[in-house]
Amino acid sequence: MRLPPNDMTGEKWNETHVQTGDYPPQTYLLIDDMFIARQEGTRRVAVKPQKLPEPVLKGDKPWEGNQVWLHNGFFYDQDEKLFKIYYHSHDPSHEERHPQIIWPHQRVYAYSHDCLHWEKPELGLVEWNGSTKNNIVDFGEPSGGDGPNTNVFKDYNEPDGDRRYKAMGTERHLREPGERAKGWKGGPDPVLTPLHVGWFLYDSPDGFTWKRRPRNLMTNAMAMDGSTMHGYDEDYQAWIFWLRARAGWRGDPPSRPATTSKYRTIGVSFTRDLEKIPYPQMILAPDESDPPGMQFNSLGSIKVPGGYVGLLNASGSYDTSPFSFWTAQLAFSRDARVWGRPAGREAYVRGDEGGWDQIYGAPGNPVQVGDDIYIIYSGYAQDESVNSAPSGIGLARLKRDRWAAIEPVGPNGALLTQPTYWAQPRLSINAEAPQGSIRAELLDPWGRPVEGYTVEESDRFTGDDLDHLMTWQGKAEIPQEVIGAAYWQGNPGRLMSIRFYLDSARLYSFTC
Repeated sequence: MRLPPNDMTGEKWNETHVQTGDYPPQTYLLIDDMFIARQEGTRRVAVKPQKLPEPVLKGDKPWEGNQVWLHNGFFYDQDEKLFKIYYHSHDPSHEERHPQIIWPHQRVYAYSHDCLHWEKPELGLVEWNGSTKNNIVDFGEPSGGDGPNTNVFKDYNEPDGDRRYKAMGTERHLREPGERAKGWKGGPDPVLTPLHVGWFLYDSPDGFTWKRRPRNLMTNAMAMDGSTMHGYDEDYQAWIFWLRARAGWRGDPPSRPATTSKYRTIGVSFTRDLEKIPYPQMILAPDESDPPGMQFNSLGSIKVPGGYVGLLNASGSYDTSPFSFWTAQLAFSRDARVWGRPAGREAYVRGDEGGWDQIYGAPGNPVQVGDDIYIIYSGYAQDESVNSAPSGIGLARLKRDRWAAIEPVGPNGALLTQPTYWAQPRLSINAEAPQGSIRAELLDPWGRPVEGYTVEESDRFTGDDLDHLMTWQGKAEIPQEVIGAAYWQGNPGRLMSIRFYLDSARLYSFTC
């Protein structure tokens, strides 16, 4: 993740903001109730992204078999202006060539200019069937499990060019001297187990040739495969991980033996040193409002104004099948620690009945480029086993900040915000009203309408806009006599509430 450019010195900041009293605008998402004082005849709805009908990536190479999928190896390279995917494929000959490696995956790469049309370049690095003309990425020795390309990212703040790209994940490789095998009750003698399982960090100068750091960052007996990384957070000045810690076993439903039911949950770890990842703290676990047998497999996330949006990959079973249902739910947190699902628990992105993605896989981190958000996900066709079902990689898209909306239950409704500090003397909204309208009224700290900014004086917004500037009788700028300025105390001043009147409209966020 790239830090924002420091293009405003202290003196420039002082001249631009302190001396004028016009600060950078603050955007308030309506994905939870944090900034809502009262709703009248309105409700919150999750806004589903638009899903393409066909996968954007398929297994169409001999070394990919009929399966391609990914975890969190998707990002936008800001330097090269390219979308990049590091994904898995099911190499049909891998198991024969490496019989001791569990889960025979190839690690492959593709890139795209638009996230729709993908190229699989001939990297010339790894030999397959006597040729290196393939898109297989060189991670060194063969390994199984989710593998290092579970999480791949470009570290723009890394001064060492040989470590510009980083990859992390749970992998299984042949044990090397000094490495210890994982054991479990009733399992084989660890001394006789040929594989080492753990969480490892890889580095690369170009994203194609990788070198594994020797240290095991966390054993598989502590954190499971499926753990993902949010990335580097400039506010916390730390890396954030969503680790799927081992939480024991539970017999749910009672008809299933306890020894066959994993209980998967999501925890968070913060670190400033990628070689020292603390044991996670619990953030998301199934509760009494979830259906029986539910478990959480992974979390994809993106930073948004005021918090973090998460795509919570949840699956479960009502019988002996491990994936009776498999879906992603919308989650949200203000601090990356306390999470909720405020827009409901229905499927946010889910495969179509009878479609190529009928059995749905986990999404990675959503990626925002400009005003568009891209969600890449794995999908499987219906099959007796998800491990042998044909699969592909799909794409869903939505517009900036449009994760959830407030809309009327009937034709009309109103929403009153909490008293809000105004960083600037303007109000803009992210909203849709193609068949209706939105009006806004400003209220002083005592709840009284501000003269000149009442609902009767508000100009109606119609249409579809990510940044519509609200006006009152044609005026967008609120004068300093009302809102104040750097050296002028306005009446009512910088603390005002907003009452939005919604007529067959959706309101996603407001900015002031």
